[in-house]
Amino acid sequence: MATLDRSIAPALQVPEHISLGNPKQVKLDNGILAHVINIGQQEVISVELVFQAGKTWENKPGLSMVTNRMIREGSAQLGAEELAKQVDFYGANIKTKAASDNVSVTLYCLRKFLPQVLPLYSQIIKSPSFPDREWERLRATTIQGLLINREKVETIASDAFYEHIFGADHPYGYAISPEDLESISVEDMRVFYRERYHAGNAIMFVAGKVSTDDLSMINEALGQNDWNARPRDTQNELPDFHYSPRELRINKADSVQSAIRIGLPLFNKKHKDYHGMYMLNTILGGYFGSRLMSNIREDKGYTYGIQSMLVSLQSSGYMLIATEVANEHSEDTLSEVSLEFDRLKNELVGEEELALVRNFTLGNVLNQINGAFNKTAILKGLYLYGLEIAHFDRFIRDIKEIDAAEIQRLARIYLNDDLMVKVIAGN
Repeated sequence: MATLDRSIAPALQVPEHISLGNPKQVKLDNGILAHVINIGQQEVISVELVFQAGKTWENKPGLSMVTNRMIREGSAQLGAEELAKQVDFYGANIKTKAASDNVSVTLYCLRKFLPQVLPLYSQIIKSPSFPDREWERLRATTIQGLLINREKVETIASDAFYEHIFGADHPYGYAISPEDLESISVEDMRVFYRERYHAGNAIMFVAGKVSTDDLSMINEALGQNDWNARPRDTQNELPDFHYSPRELRINKADSVQSAIRIGLPLFNKKHKDYHGMYMLNTILGGYFGSRLMSNIREDKGYTYGIQSMLVSLQSSGYMLIATEVANEHSEDTLSEVSLEFDRLKNELVGEEELALVRNFTLGNVLNQINGAFNKTAILKGLYLYGLEIAHFDRFIRDIKEIDAAEIQRLARIYLNDDLMVKVIAGN
């Protein structure tokens, strides 16, 4: 048997074909559409319900978030403590997540315990109790967290950035305040729950080693007409926003560092330029070897980390560069970011760098679709935008085919200082 020479790196393997496969779709008896990804050998399963109940649907700031978090705090059948004990006893986990457009409630458990845990999950979904005592506790801890975070320059800069991009009254733009939480009552949450958490407003994702019996149990627990089932809402009409490029400086006298946020509103993943911008963003600041990291962290030593992100929202999107630096380096950091914009606009990306980023991106995609739970996240990201699996295939094709000229074209359109909102919070 040949001895492995570990001083020689293995040859690079570039994947020829990356696929999400063909997830199965089934309808529960009450009309809920369930996307089923049945792969893997591990005896685990996840059941996720996604509702159109994010910030864009709330009539009070913070209502979506706290309603979603309170879902787990007791049901009509069990109090919060007993419910948590029973879920823990079976080694299960029920997670809630609130985002700008949607919220989710997800169950993770071993398949053998699905008969015991699924009824608990069903209680949380169909009959949450919203107890006053638990709301007082949650409100107090959430307000305390907000008060702590609002003293941090990174929070100050981020809140100001979103407000200046979308506007202080826009769901994508406003930040939740302690005063907002004080104004929310248990009755507010109950009304919001009745309006938004119903079978007609739900999409389901089931992943893992899923059997026919599992789907039958899920249908029995969540597919009956024993909870509110109104027609699914159409897409929410959000108010227009009118941003104007600007530079905003927020002084915080006791800060030892400055938080910098730079970006502009763009578009979501349905736009024709999104795939190209994904690659441009990765080159600029989307991975550890990016230009911003190489320059501002590795070469200049101004920061521990700087990143650029491309964020897709249901009705919009934005690009954001974020970092924290010592106060004395904030001006130089702004200059270096502008320099990297100019380089991408004026110089073609070299073939070696482009190949590296392309391979990194494809490898990252492989990691993101590794396993049923990860594939579900990608599938959900497509479905919620009304996209087919073919869109994922086009993304892979576009990443493989994009060239330096296209990267430069996009940089000249979008990476312009006079289009940016720049926020610097610090001393």
